[in-house]
Amino acid sequence: MARKAKEGTNEFTEFEPALVQDLVERIEECKGDLDSERGAYMKRCRDIRDRIAGVFQEADARGVPSRALKKFLKVRDQIAKARAVLDDLEPKHQETVHDIAKAFGDAADLPLFAEVLKRKGGAAAAEEPATQVEVDNGASRLAGMKKPRKTKADEDEPAETAVTLN
Repeated sequence: MARKAKEGTNEFTEFEPALVQDLVERIEECKGDLDSERGAYMKRCRDIRDRIAGVFQEADARGVPSRALKKFLKVRDQIAKARAVLDDLEPKHQETVHDIAKAFGDAADLPLFAEVLKRKGGAAAAEEPATQVEVDNGASRLAGMKKPRKTKADEDEPAETAVTLN
């Protein structure tokens, strides 16, 4: 145990060496265990990332452009997140989101609002097919950017393909 040096102060002057040594050793052991677990976790993550990279290489080898595939997966992730946001809302708030989507009009083109309208069974949802994303063999362009020039290699590739998200 430690003893106070002077009355009314928080300074400790004497410690039981065996107690301090035991505490320090136990804390260092826990830190070592933590480092070991962190290393094992990072190795498992690296192995999974390597498997994902292998799948992308296979996609490239089979003629599926990996860049387009990555964008497609990103869109699917974003749609899943949008659905989760909607699912987390209470029914009253889901109704409000539906009303906002209807009032906004062109928001129905966005995945979250399209999902809201589909769930509510709105007229626009009944007419609208599944969400489609255009994939142009890895040369996807952002809106507002100039269309790239076609090359001889582009003419040999198949035309743009529409991919349906479920």
